[in-house]
Amino acid sequence: MTQEELLANLAPIRIPLSFAEFTFRDALLALCLGLLVGLLLVKVIALVTTRKVSRVDQVRADIAKLATLKEEARLVGLAELLKRYDEPAAGRLGLLEAMYNPSVSTDPVLLEQAIMTAARSAK
Repeated sequence: MTQEELLANLAPIRIPLSFAEFTFRDALLALCLGLLVGLLLVKVIALVTTRKVSRVDQVRADIAKLATLKEEARLVGLAELLKRYDEPAAGRLGLLEAMYNPSVSTDPVLLEQAIMTAARSAK
């Protein structure tokens, strides 16, 4: 038996007519699947291409934001940053006294330097 004879003897494929038609539902399904694949691709591309901000750069940005605030708010913000990276340093720099006693002043530049040093050495 040759290949042509074998193909001629095969029975025709019998599928329901509704399976053979491309309907509005099929178009919507294809559209939805395309949108889902597109969203997934956008998320994957965003994960791959986003720039990771280093800890030191983030601290620099935080200090720059705090520099625009009033002195009291700036002191509290610097204390929070210092607490985040090196909690014992707040006591050594007299920060707690400066926060609770208005007659005691502290130099924000020294605090910023301590925060930068702590951020560089933090794990």
